[in-house]
Amino acid sequence: MTGEQATAYHEAGHAVVMAWHNRAIRHVSIVPTGDAAGFVIPGKVKAELEERGAILSASGRIWVENEIAICLAGGLAAERLTGEPYEDPAEPGSDYWQATDLAAMVCQSQEETDAFVQWLLERTKNVIALAAIWEAIEALAAALLADKSLSGRKARRLIRRCVP
Repeated sequence: MTGEQATAYHEAGHAVVMAWHNRAIRHVSIVPTGDAAGFVIPGKVKAELEERGAILSASGRIWVENEIAICLAGGLAAERLTGEPYEDPAEPGSDYWQATDLAAMVCQSQEETDAFVQWLLERTKNVIALAAIWEAIEALAAALLADKSLSGRKARRLIRRCVP
C-alpha cells in the first residue's frame, strides 16, 4: 500500500460523499499542493453557508451535518483501505479538526460537540460501507491513480455509474 493509494481513497471518499449529499464538485486531485497530499475543490461552500442565514435552523443544521460527513469521509475511506488511521485527529487543520469546528457552530457545549461529531463519524462509516458508495470510492480512486487529477464533471460521471 502506497501513500498515493491512501491519498486517492481519501480524496475519493470526500468526493463520493460530497456527491451523495448533492454537493457540487469542481475538481479532485492527488497532486500534492503545499501541505496537502491531495484535495477536492467543492462548489461554493462558504456562499452556501452564508445563504443559510441562521445556522441554528433545521436546514442549517442538516447542511452542517452533511458538511461534517464530507470532512470525515476521506479519512474513513483511507482507513477502511489500510486498516490504519489516515491522520491525527488532534492535528490542527485535519479533517477531524474541521469537522469539530463545524459542529461547534450548531452545538451548545463541548460535550455536545464531541458527541455530535462521534455520532456523525459512526454514521459516515456506515455510509462508506454501503456497497454502491464503496464501489464509487474504488472507481474514483482508480481514476485518480491513473490520471492524478479529475474535473468535477469527470468525477461526477464516475460516481454516478455506481451511485445513481
